[in-house]
Amino acid sequence: MGEDTCEKLVKLPVQYEVEVHVYPQMACQRCHEGIVSAPRQDNSLKADISVVADVVVQKYADHKPLYRQQQAFDRLGIPISRQTLCDWTGWCSEQVQPVVKAMAHYICAQRLIQSDETSVRMQLPDGQMETARLWAYGLPWAEVVFDFRTDKSQQGPKEFLHRTSAGYLQADGGSSYLPVFPALSLKHIACMAHIRRDLFEAREDAPLAVDLILAAMQKLYRIERQAKEQGLSLEERLALRQREAKPIFLDLEELMTTVRQGVLPKSPLGKALAYAQNQWPAMARYLEVAQAELDNNSIEHALRGVVLGRRNWLHVGQETGGQRAANLFSLMISCKRLGIEPYAYLHDILRRLPSHPNKDIWQLTPRGWKETFGSEPAPLQPSG
Repeated sequence: MGEDTCEKLVKLPVQYEVEVHVYPQMACQRCHEGIVSAPRQDNSLKADISVVADVVVQKYADHKPLYRQQQAFDRLGIPISRQTLCDWTGWCSEQVQPVVKAMAHYICAQRLIQSDETSVRMQLPDGQMETARLWAYGLPWAEVVFDFRTDKSQQGPKEFLHRTSAGYLQADGGSSYLPVFPALSLKHIACMAHIRRDLFEAREDAPLAVDLILAAMQKLYRIERQAKEQGLSLEERLALRQREAKPIFLDLEELMTTVRQGVLPKSPLGKALAYAQNQWPAMARYLEVAQAELDNNSIEHALRGVVLGRRNWLHVGQETGGQRAANLFSLMISCKRLGIEPYAYLHDILRRLPSHPNKDIWQLTPRGWKETFGSEPAPLQPSG
Protein backbone atom coordinates (compact mmCIF):
# COMPACT_ATOMS: atom_id res chain seq x y z
CA MET A 1 0.00 0.00 0.00
CA GLY A 2 3.03 2.31 0.25
CA GLU A 3 4.28 4.30 3.20
CA ASP A 4 4.15 7.74 4.74
CA THR A 5 7.30 9.48 5.93
CA CYS A 6 7.85 12.29 8.39
CA GLU A 7 11.13 14.08 9.03
CA LYS A 8 11.90 15.45 12.47
CA LEU A 9 14.93 17.37 13.64
CA VAL A 10 16.56 15.65 16.63
CA LYS A 11 19.17 17.16 18.96
CA LEU A 12 21.84 14.75 20.15
CA PRO A 13 23.58 15.34 23.49
CA VAL A 14 26.76 17.43 23.32
CA GLN A 15 29.82 15.30 23.95
CA TYR A 16 33.33 16.24 25.00
CA GLU A 17 36.21 13.79 25.21
CA VAL A 18 39.60 13.96 26.89
CA GLU A 19 42.34 12.85 24.53
CA VAL A 20 45.59 11.58 26.03
CA HIS A 21 48.61 12.22 23.82
CA VAL A 22 51.49 9.88 24.63
CA TYR A 23 55.04 10.98 23.78
CA PRO A 24 57.55 8.15 24.35
CA GLN A 25 60.79 8.98 26.13
CA MET A 26 63.83 7.01 25.07
CA ALA A 27 67.46 6.66 26.07
CA CYS A 28 70.37 4.96 24.28
CA GLN A 29 72.31 2.55 26.52
CA ARG A 30 75.48 3.08 24.47
CA CYS A 31 75.53 6.88 24.00
CA HIS A 32 74.53 7.87 27.55
CA GLU A 33 73.37 11.26 26.23
CA GLY A 34 70.34 11.37 28.46
CA ILE A 35 66.64 10.92 27.81
CA VAL A 36 65.17 12.03 24.49
CA SER A 37 61.44 12.70 24.15
CA ALA A 38 59.42 12.38 20.97
CA PRO A 39 58.67 15.76 19.31
CA ARG A 40 55.36 17.29 20.31
CA GLN A 41 53.14 20.21 19.45
CA ASP A 42 51.74 21.53 22.69
CA ASN A 43 49.93 24.87 22.95
CA SER A 44 49.63 24.42 26.77
CA LEU A 45 45.91 25.23 26.63
CA LYS A 46 44.66 21.85 27.88
CA ALA A 47 42.07 22.11 25.13
CA ASP A 48 41.96 20.95 21.55
CA ILE A 49 41.70 23.53 18.80
CA SER A 50 38.16 22.30 18.13
CA VAL A 51 37.09 23.53 21.58
CA VAL A 52 38.97 26.83 21.35
CA ALA A 53 37.45 27.59 17.94
CA ASP A 54 33.97 26.83 19.27
CA VAL A 55 34.40 29.21 22.21
CA VAL A 56 35.61 32.01 19.92
CA VAL A 57 32.79 31.51 17.39
CA GLN A 58 30.16 31.48 20.14
CA LYS A 59 31.42 34.79 21.52
CA TYR A 60 32.34 36.75 18.40
CA ALA A 61 29.87 35.31 15.87
CA ASP A 62 26.96 34.21 18.07
CA HIS A 63 27.39 36.95 20.72
CA LYS A 64 27.46 34.52 23.67
CA PRO A 65 29.65 36.00 26.43
CA LEU A 66 32.19 33.84 28.21
CA TYR A 67 30.32 33.73 31.53
CA ARG A 68 27.36 32.10 29.78
CA GLN A 69 29.65 29.63 28.08
CA GLN A 70 31.15 28.85 31.48
CA GLN A 71 27.65 28.12 32.78
CA ALA A 72 27.02 25.79 29.83
CA PHE A 73 30.23 23.86 30.60
CA ASP A 74 29.18 23.63 34.26
CA ARG A 75 25.86 22.03 33.26
CA LEU A 76 27.83 19.35 31.42
CA GLY A 77 29.96 18.71 34.48
CA ILE A 78 33.06 20.34 32.99
CA PRO A 79 34.56 22.86 35.44
CA ILE A 80 36.26 25.57 33.38
CA SER A 81 36.97 29.00 34.85
CA ARG A 82 36.15 32.18 32.99
CA GLN A 83 39.84 33.11 33.11
CA THR A 84 40.65 29.92 31.25
CA LEU A 85 38.15 30.82 28.54
CA CYS A 86 39.74 34.29 28.35
CA ASP A 87 43.16 32.68 27.96
CA TRP A 88 41.86 30.55 25.08
CA THR A 89 40.45 33.54 23.20
CA GLY A 90 43.66 35.48 23.86
CA TRP A 91 45.76 32.65 22.46
CA CYS A 92 43.51 32.43 19.40
CA SER A 93 43.82 36.18 18.79
CA GLU A 94 47.62 35.97 18.91
CA GLN A 95 47.64 33.08 16.45
CA VAL A 96 45.47 34.83 13.87
CA GLN A 97 47.19 38.22 14.10
CA PRO A 98 49.23 37.63 10.90
CA VAL A 99 46.04 36.68 9.07
CA VAL A 100 44.29 39.89 10.12
CA LYS A 101 47.33 41.91 9.02
CA ALA A 102 47.17 40.25 5.60
CA MET A 103 43.49 41.21 5.36
CA ALA A 104 44.32 44.81 6.27
CA HIS A 105 47.01 44.97 3.56
CA TYR A 106 44.55 43.62 1.00
CA ILE A 107 41.86 46.16 1.93
CA CYS A 108 44.33 49.06 1.87
CA ALA A 109 45.48 48.03 -1.61
CA GLN A 110 42.02 48.50 -3.13
CA ARG A 111 40.86 51.62 -4.93
CA LEU A 112 38.10 52.43 -2.42
CA ILE A 113 37.78 51.75 1.31
CA GLN A 114 34.69 52.22 3.46
CA SER A 115 35.02 53.18 7.11
CA ASP A 116 32.96 53.84 10.22
CA GLU A 117 33.35 53.41 13.97
CA THR A 118 31.38 52.53 17.08
CA SER A 119 31.94 52.90 20.80
CA VAL A 120 32.84 50.12 23.22
CA ARG A 121 33.25 50.28 26.98
CA MET A 122 36.75 49.52 28.25
CA GLN A 123 37.55 48.57 31.83
CA LEU A 124 40.61 50.30 33.28
CA PRO A 125 43.03 48.59 35.73
CA ASP A 126 41.32 50.33 38.68
CA GLY A 127 37.91 49.01 37.64
CA GLN A 128 36.64 52.30 36.18
CA MET A 129 35.00 52.35 32.75
CA GLU A 130 36.08 54.44 29.78
CA THR A 131 34.67 54.83 26.27
CA ALA A 132 36.93 53.42 23.55
CA ARG A 133 36.34 52.86 19.83
CA LEU A 134 36.34 50.08 17.28
CA TRP A 135 37.04 51.47 13.82
CA ALA A 136 35.96 49.39 10.84
CA TYR A 137 37.71 49.46 7.44
CA GLY A 138 36.32 47.31 4.69
CA LEU A 139 35.22 46.71 1.13
CA PRO A 140 31.54 47.02 0.17
CA TRP A 141 29.78 43.85 1.37
CA ALA A 142 33.08 41.97 1.63
CA GLU A 143 35.88 41.61 4.18
CA VAL A 144 36.30 44.09 6.99
CA VAL A 145 39.08 44.69 9.52
CA PHE A 146 38.54 46.28 12.92
CA ASP A 147 41.06 48.52 14.66
CA PHE A 148 40.78 49.18 18.41
CA ARG A 149 41.55 52.67 19.68
CA THR A 150 41.11 54.28 23.07
CA ASP A 151 39.65 57.47 21.58
CA LYS A 152 37.92 58.92 18.52
CA SER A 153 40.80 61.09 17.34
CA GLN A 154 42.12 61.34 13.79
CA GLN A 155 45.22 59.41 14.85
CA GLY A 156 43.45 56.07 14.47
CA PRO A 157 42.48 56.43 10.79
CA LYS A 158 45.79 58.08 9.96
CA GLU A 159 47.83 55.21 11.39
CA PHE A 160 45.67 52.46 9.88
CA LEU A 161 45.50 54.04 6.42
CA HIS A 162 48.99 55.54 6.18
CA ARG A 163 50.21 52.81 3.79
CA THR A 164 47.09 52.63 1.66
CA SER A 165 47.24 52.98 -2.09
CA ALA A 166 43.50 53.65 -2.25
CA GLY A 167 42.32 56.84 -3.83
CA TYR A 168 38.93 57.10 -2.12
CA LEU A 169 37.56 56.74 1.39
CA GLN A 170 33.80 56.46 1.79
CA ALA A 171 32.64 57.62 5.20
CA ASP A 172 30.22 59.96 6.91
CA GLY A 173 31.05 63.60 7.54
CA GLY A 174 32.53 62.97 10.99
CA SER A 175 35.21 65.39 12.14
CA SER A 176 37.72 62.58 12.83
CA TYR A 177 38.07 61.92 9.11
CA LEU A 178 38.44 65.50 7.91
CA PRO A 179 42.22 65.83 8.56
CA VAL A 180 42.82 62.35 7.15
CA PHE A 181 41.80 63.14 3.56
CA PRO A 182 44.47 65.79 2.82
CA ALA A 183 47.10 64.08 4.95
CA LEU A 184 46.86 60.82 2.98
CA SER A 185 45.78 62.29 -0.38
CA LEU A 186 42.43 60.53 -0.16
CA LYS A 187 39.25 61.80 -1.78
CA HIS A 188 36.12 61.69 0.33
CA ILE A 189 32.96 59.96 -0.88
CA ALA A 190 30.02 60.81 1.35
CA CYS A 191 27.11 58.67 2.54
CA MET A 192 23.61 59.28 1.20
CA ALA A 193 22.07 57.36 4.11
CA HIS A 194 23.39 59.94 6.61
CA ILE A 195 22.07 62.78 4.46
CA ARG A 196 18.69 61.10 4.04
CA ARG A 197 18.39 60.26 7.75
CA ASP A 198 18.80 63.87 8.86
CA LEU A 199 16.26 65.08 6.31
CA PHE A 200 13.73 62.43 7.30
CA GLU A 201 14.04 63.35 10.99
CA ALA A 202 13.37 67.03 10.08
CA ARG A 203 10.38 66.18 7.87
CA GLU A 204 7.84 67.92 10.14
CA ASP A 205 9.29 71.34 9.23
CA ALA A 206 8.20 71.02 5.58
CA PRO A 207 6.62 67.61 4.82
CA LEU A 208 5.86 68.23 1.16
CA ALA A 209 9.31 69.56 0.28
CA VAL A 210 11.11 66.81 2.19
CA ASP A 211 8.95 64.14 0.55
CA LEU A 212 10.01 65.46 -2.87
CA ILE A 213 13.67 65.26 -1.85
CA LEU A 214 13.29 61.74 -0.43
CA ALA A 215 11.45 60.59 -3.56
CA ALA A 216 14.36 61.77 -5.72
CA MET A 217 16.81 59.94 -3.47
CA GLN A 218 14.71 56.81 -3.80
CA LYS A 219 15.12 56.98 -7.59
CA LEU A 220 18.88 56.91 -7.13
CA TYR A 221 18.57 53.83 -4.93
CA ARG A 222 16.41 52.11 -7.54
CA ILE A 223 19.15 52.62 -10.13
CA GLU A 224 21.72 51.05 -7.79
CA ARG A 225 19.42 48.12 -7.10
CA GLN A 226 18.92 47.65 -10.84
CA ALA A 227 22.69 47.49 -11.37
CA LYS A 228 23.09 44.80 -8.69
CA GLU A 229 20.14 42.72 -9.86
CA GLN A 230 21.47 42.72 -13.40
CA GLY A 231 24.99 41.88 -12.24
CA LEU A 232 26.52 44.76 -14.17
CA SER A 233 30.30 45.06 -14.44
CA LEU A 234 32.06 48.09 -12.97
CA GLU A 235 32.19 49.74 -16.38
CA GLU A 236 28.50 49.07 -17.02
CA ARG A 237 27.56 50.35 -13.57
CA LEU A 238 29.47 53.56 -14.16
CA ALA A 239 27.79 54.07 -17.55
CA LEU A 240 24.36 53.51 -15.96
CA ARG A 241 25.07 56.11 -13.29
CA GLN A 242 26.20 58.66 -15.83
CA ARG A 243 23.22 58.01 -18.06
CA GLU A 244 20.39 57.74 -15.52
CA ALA A 245 21.56 58.77 -12.04
CA LYS A 246 23.49 61.95 -12.86
CA PRO A 247 20.48 63.97 -14.18
CA ILE A 248 18.47 63.01 -11.07
CA PHE A 249 21.41 63.89 -8.85
CA LEU A 250 21.76 67.36 -10.37
CA ASP A 251 18.00 68.02 -10.12
CA LEU A 252 18.11 66.91 -6.48
CA GLU A 253 20.87 69.41 -5.74
CA GLU A 254 18.82 72.21 -7.29
CA LEU A 255 15.72 71.16 -5.34
CA MET A 256 17.57 71.22 -2.01
CA THR A 257 18.99 74.67 -2.79
CA THR A 258 15.49 75.98 -3.49
CA VAL A 259 13.99 74.45 -0.34
CA ARG A 260 16.81 75.75 1.83
CA GLN A 261 16.05 79.33 0.84
CA GLY A 262 12.65 79.08 2.52
CA VAL A 263 13.63 77.57 5.89
CA LEU A 264 15.32 78.99 8.97
CA PRO A 265 19.04 78.13 9.04
CA LYS A 266 18.94 76.93 12.66
CA SER A 267 15.77 74.87 12.30
CA PRO A 268 16.14 71.04 12.13
CA LEU A 269 15.46 71.13 8.39
CA GLY A 270 17.81 74.05 7.86
CA LYS A 271 20.61 72.16 9.60
CA ALA A 272 19.83 68.97 7.68
CA LEU A 273 19.96 70.81 4.35
CA ALA A 274 23.17 72.58 5.33
CA TYR A 275 24.78 69.22 6.12
CA ALA A 276 23.49 67.76 2.85
CA GLN A 277 24.85 70.57 0.71
CA ASN A 278 28.13 70.55 2.59
CA GLN A 279 28.49 66.84 1.79
CA TRP A 280 27.20 67.13 -1.79
CA PRO A 281 30.55 67.58 -3.60
CA ALA A 282 31.86 64.46 -1.82
CA MET A 283 28.60 62.67 -2.53
CA ALA A 284 28.88 63.45 -6.25
CA ARG A 285 32.08 61.38 -6.49
CA TYR A 286 30.10 58.15 -6.36
CA LEU A 287 29.00 59.00 -9.92
CA GLU A 288 32.65 58.78 -11.03
CA VAL A 289 33.86 55.77 -8.99
CA ALA A 290 32.28 52.46 -9.92
CA GLN A 291 33.48 50.72 -6.73
CA ALA A 292 31.65 53.25 -4.55
CA GLU A 293 28.20 52.66 -3.10
CA LEU A 294 25.46 55.24 -2.81
CA ASP A 295 25.80 55.02 0.95
CA ASN A 296 28.01 53.58 3.66
CA ASN A 297 25.43 51.04 4.85
CA SER A 298 27.74 48.14 4.06
CA ILE A 299 30.24 49.12 6.75
CA GLU A 300 27.47 50.09 9.18
CA HIS A 301 26.05 46.62 8.67
CA ALA A 302 29.45 45.14 9.59
CA LEU A 303 29.36 47.09 12.85
CA ARG A 304 26.04 45.50 13.83
CA GLY A 305 27.91 42.39 14.89
CA VAL A 306 29.88 44.49 17.36
CA VAL A 307 26.74 46.26 18.60
CA LEU A 308 24.88 42.98 19.14
CA GLY A 309 27.83 41.47 20.98
CA ARG A 310 28.29 44.62 23.07
CA ARG A 311 24.81 44.21 24.53
CA ASN A 312 25.87 40.83 25.90
CA TRP A 313 29.48 41.14 26.98
CA LEU A 314 29.09 44.85 27.90
CA HIS A 315 32.79 45.83 27.91
CA VAL A 316 36.33 44.80 26.97
CA GLY A 317 39.11 44.28 29.47
CA GLN A 318 41.64 47.07 28.96
CA GLU A 319 43.47 47.64 25.67
CA THR A 320 44.54 44.01 25.37
CA GLY A 321 40.91 42.90 25.41
CA GLY A 322 40.01 45.51 22.81
CA GLN A 323 42.77 44.42 20.45
CA ARG A 324 41.76 40.79 20.94
CA ALA A 325 38.16 41.64 20.07
CA ALA A 326 39.27 43.58 16.98
CA ASN A 327 41.20 40.58 15.61
CA LEU A 328 38.47 38.03 16.20
CA PHE A 329 35.62 40.27 15.03
CA SER A 330 37.60 40.87 11.83
CA LEU A 331 37.61 37.15 11.02
CA MET A 332 34.12 36.24 12.21
CA ILE A 333 32.30 39.14 10.53
CA SER A 334 34.34 38.79 7.33
CA CYS A 335 33.38 35.10 7.19
CA LYS A 336 29.72 36.02 7.44
CA ARG A 337 30.01 38.66 4.70
CA LEU A 338 31.84 36.26 2.38
CA GLY A 339 29.44 33.35 2.95
CA ILE A 340 31.89 31.19 4.93
CA GLU A 341 30.89 29.00 7.88
CA PRO A 342 32.97 30.58 10.68
CA TYR A 343 33.63 27.48 12.79
CA ALA A 344 34.79 25.40 9.82
CA TYR A 345 37.10 28.26 8.80
CA LEU A 346 38.59 29.02 12.21
CA HIS A 347 39.02 25.36 13.17
CA ASP A 348 40.83 24.72 9.89
CA ILE A 349 43.22 27.68 9.88
CA LEU A 350 44.23 27.13 13.53
CA ARG A 351 45.44 23.66 12.52
CA ARG A 352 47.24 25.01 9.47
CA LEU A 353 48.92 28.06 11.02
CA PRO A 354 51.85 26.34 12.83
CA SER A 355 53.23 24.88 9.59
CA HIS A 356 51.88 27.29 6.99
CA PRO A 357 54.53 29.35 5.13
CA ASN A 358 54.38 32.98 6.17
CA LYS A 359 54.83 34.09 2.56
CA ASP A 360 51.51 32.40 1.76
CA ILE A 361 49.62 33.76 4.77
CA TRP A 362 47.05 35.32 2.41
CA GLN A 363 45.72 31.79 1.80
CA LEU A 364 44.48 31.71 5.41
CA THR A 365 42.41 34.90 5.18
CA PRO A 366 38.68 34.22 4.71
CA ARG A 367 38.80 35.09 1.01
CA GLY A 368 42.06 33.23 0.41
CA TRP A 369 40.92 30.19 2.40
CA LYS A 370 37.64 29.97 0.49
CA GLU A 371 39.52 30.02 -2.81
CA THR A 372 42.32 27.67 -1.73
CA PHE A 373 41.11 25.29 0.99
CA GLY A 374 37.33 25.71 1.10
CA SER A 375 36.62 22.01 0.52
CA GLU A 376 39.91 20.55 1.74
CA PRO A 377 40.20 19.73 5.47
CA ALA A 378 43.44 20.51 7.26
CA PRO A 379 45.67 17.58 8.20
CA LEU A 380 45.16 16.51 11.81
CA GLN A 381 47.94 17.53 14.13
CA PRO A 382 48.32 17.01 17.88
CA SER A 383 47.44 20.21 19.69
CA GLY A 384 48.44 19.37 23.25
